[in-house]
Amino acid sequence: MIPISLYLLIESARDRKLSLDYIMFSYLASLICFVPCFYSDKLKEKGDKLHFAIYACGWENFYDKNTRKTLHIMLMRASRPLSIKTVFRTVCLETFAELCKQAYVIFNMMYAVLE
Repeated sequence: MIPISLYLLIESARDRKLSLDYIMFSYLASLICFVPCFYSDKLKEKGDKLHFAIYACGWENFYDKNTRKTLHIMLMRASRPLSIKTVFRTVCLETFAELCKQAYVIFNMMYAVLE
């Protein structure tokens, strides 16, 4: 959606009829893709901080077997990164950057073919 709307925006600007619809659609399509990636990245950072906090809590000072077992379970669960996952990939800012790169490539191809 982003490459097509950007192409339509450039074409409307070329005809000297700048359309606010195309501008808003391009902006909102980018925003809809960016927001989940941003919050998933924040969730991933918080999960990493939690994992580090559990490891740095001084577990070596606890001699109770149940306490160590509980900490071990918490470390195992925190070792997997927390993030929003889809069928194909994990949603994060790296995914958003890849999406922007692919949209730019598609836009350039459309612009070159239709020129």
